[in-house]
Formats: sequence, C-alpha cells, structure tokens
Amino acid sequence: MKSQRSLVISCALSLYTLAANAQSMDFGDGLENLSPSRVLANQQGHHDHWKAIGRIQSDDGSTCTATLIDTRTDSNVEASPAYLLTSGHCLYRKNNGVIIADQPVTGTVTFNYFADTIEHQQPFTLKRVNWSSMQGVDLAIVELQASLESLIAAGIEPLQMAEKTPQADTDILIVGAPLAFESPYLRMAACTHQPSGELIVHPWVWRHTVQNQCKDLKEGGSGSPILSRATNQLFAVLNTATPANGNFGNPISYLRQCFVAGRLSTEREVCPLFPAFSVEPGAPIRRYTKVRLDAEGNEVYPDWNMAFSIDKPFYRYKTVREAIKCENPHDYSHAIEATNARINARIGPQAGIHMLCIVGVDSADERPSPGLMRNALTFATELQTPSAPSPAQVQITPRSGRYTIKWDYDPRLISKQTFKSGPAPSTDCNDPAGYRGAWRTLYVSQHQLPMKICTVAYDHADQQSEVREDVLE
Repeated sequence: MKSQRSLVISCALSLYTLAANAQSMDFGDGLENLSPSRVLANQQGHHDHWKAIGRIQSDDGSTCTATLIDTRTDSNVEASPAYLLTSGHCLYRKNNGVIIADQPVTGTVTFNYFADTIEHQQPFTLKRVNWSSMQGVDLAIVELQASLESLIAAGIEPLQMAEKTPQADTDILIVGAPLAFESPYLRMAACTHQPSGELIVHPWVWRHTVQNQCKDLKEGGSGSPILSRATNQLFAVLNTATPANGNFGNPISYLRQCFVAGRLSTEREVCPLFPAFSVEPGAPIRRYTKVRLDAEGNEVYPDWNMAFSIDKPFYRYKTVREAIKCENPHDYSHAIEATNARINARIGPQAGIHMLCIVGVDSADERPSPGLMRNALTFATELQTPSAPSPAQVQITPRSGRYTIKWDYDPRLISKQTFKSGPAPSTDCNDPAGYRGAWRTLYVSQHQLPMKICTVAYDHADQQSEVREDVLE
C-alpha cells in the first residue's frame, strides 16, 4: 500500500500531466499555418466545441459569422440571456459615427453549421442589438430570444473570452463560414497572431486592431472568432481582409468586465462600451485634402469645415496625428453646444494623415470616462503639399468602328473630372457651358463622328487642370 506522501506525489504528478496535456492541445487538428482553410465536419462530434459558431443573418445587415459567448458566473441566479459577438457592419449598413444600443433586430443565427450536419442545423431568433459600432471598433453584441441555459441544454456550448490578447507569433485559428466556396459552411484557417496599430479604411478609422495572414477569409467570414489554437479561447473578432496587408480583427478581452451575473451592464463605471453617442456628418469627409497657392504664391491650408448633428446637447473636439490619441482626454476643446454644430479647425501644416476627434457629452461639466473616450469618433484625411493640378485622365479605345471613353483616374491625384462632347467643328472646350460629371463610360458610334471630347480634372484643392481636347475621327 502506498503511503499518504506517495499518494500526494502521485496525484500531483497526474495533475501536472493533465495540465501539460491541456496546454499542448492542438485544436487545429494538425492544420499547418498559412495552408488553405479546411472545411469542417462534425457527425462524430469531433468539433462539438465549435457548434456555437454560426451563420448570422439580419434583415438590415449582411450575411456573416457570429459566436455565442460564455457569460456565466457563479453569482448567476436565473436564466441568463444568450449573447453573440460579431462585427458591427454585419448588423446594419450605417455611417461612420453611429453607435446602436438596445435596438430590436430581426434575423437568425444558425448553429451546428458544419458541412455534414445540414439536416441538424439549429437556428435561433435574434432579439436585440445590445451594442454595435463601426466607430473606433467594428464590433457588435447581439442578444437572442432564447436563454443561454436553453442553448446549453440543446448541446451548444458557448466559447470563453480570453483574459488578454496573446503575444505576437502565437498560433491561432479562425473558424468562420465564408460564402465563396462550394461548401459554404464552417471552415478552419490557421496562422499566427500579429499586433497591429490603427487601421484606416476610409471613412472608418479603427484604433484597436490585431492582424494575421490566415488564408481564405472571404465574404461571409466577417465576425468570425479569432481563437487561441492551444486553448480555443476567443480573443478577437474578424473585421476585414485586405489584399496587401492580410486580415484584421478587433480584440475583445476587455468585454469580460461588461458582463455582471451573466448580463450586459450599461453602467459606465463597469463597461467601457458606455456612454454611447452618435454623430451624423452633414457631408462625406474627404479622403484627401490639399494645400493650394493663392495668387501671391502663399500657402492656403484647408480646414475641416464639418457640419454635423449629434445626439448629445454638447460636444468636445480636438485634432491629432495618431488615432489612439482620440482616447486621451487631454487637449479637447471646452464643451460646445451641439445646435448647428460645425468644426472649422485648420488641417495642417504638416503633410500626411490628420485626424479629427469628437465626443458627445450630456453637460458642460461632464468628466471623461473610459467608455466615453473609447467611443470617441475619429475622422481622417490625408493632407497633400501644394502643386499644380494633375492633367485630366481619359482612356479612349477604338473598336469595330466605334469608340469607348472612360474617365478612370487616380483618386490620390484627382478628386473629380467633368466633360462635355459635341461635333468636332463647333464644340468649344474653353466655353464652361455644358460640362457635367464624368462618371459613366461613354460609347460613340460611327455616325456621331467626328466628335470632340473636352475633359477637365480637379485636384483635392479644387484647382482646375488645363482643358484636355480629344477629337475622334
């Protein structure tokens, strides 16, 4: 018979072995990093731990991927709501600046979304959007009609949120349901996690992002969970994929503190998603702006000249060069009444990216809180140095006795082009009458010849190029 000391040592070694095995567990089933994604099957229950990742479809949004999250605590005293995490753009097609909170939504999420369990898919009805934004972050929390308890009883185990974002080069998995495959069900991609800074996809500016190079992340995969390969814990939500720089997601570990006794708290002292506010610009923000020279050769800088409405009685603003500084409460303006709101701050003088930060407040003496600053709205524009306007850009293609004319141009150099056309002998390109926007392809048949095409380009300082004349014989 073993002594008590031997039993203690034996148990300790067993627990150490179990912990080591748990740490070394590979939820990726041997899939090599950066290899093509793998479609997932589950008839044998091998991937039951991903039954809670599903296809979400709302009437006002896009077809995306969403994840049921584990919000249980020891203090839960009643059936808790069931919450999904997905991307903000999956719920509504909304402008930059709008935060949605506590709004009903119509749609479904379908779990058990594997390629070989189609007849056993489990759809559930959406109830409300608790919080959704593309302002600083592309993220949404959605509540279901069913309770978390009932989903667990149906065999759908929620995923745990990680306590923190992993270190660079950690092995990760992305499990989602992209559409552009013959089998548009759950797929698994593998790669490594990389940190990332701000991401500007005009007009949106996302200040908190993570990056990776996982393969096959196509349309429909937005909202997919980004998981630690070793623990299966969710640490970010997939946002967008770019051809040049790979994939980006929004980290979510800070959301753990937002759930109290299994429910989302809207208290600003608890959850940094609140207080929420929304801003509606009166006109689109220009992606590019430019310094122009006046008649005496002096530099004239543009300003933001931004009229907007905001659902708060007051606002504060500041200008910065780095988006993350929008979340620093220092250097904001005094509280300004929101009636007929307009910001005329100068852009410049340095060339490059400039940003405008706005927060909405309920009173002139409201103090900054973590949620208020995290919800700060960021607009971005790129200031260009003064130069002569670029010449008009026209592509003319003769084909079978007719011409095709396109006005494709480099948006970094030209903000718009205008044109007019008419009989070659009588059309005066220097007469400003008759010019209109050059948006569509023009087709010229043989009986219209000879024809003159007049084109004018405008740069980002609204300076006009010399007139370009093309005569089609």
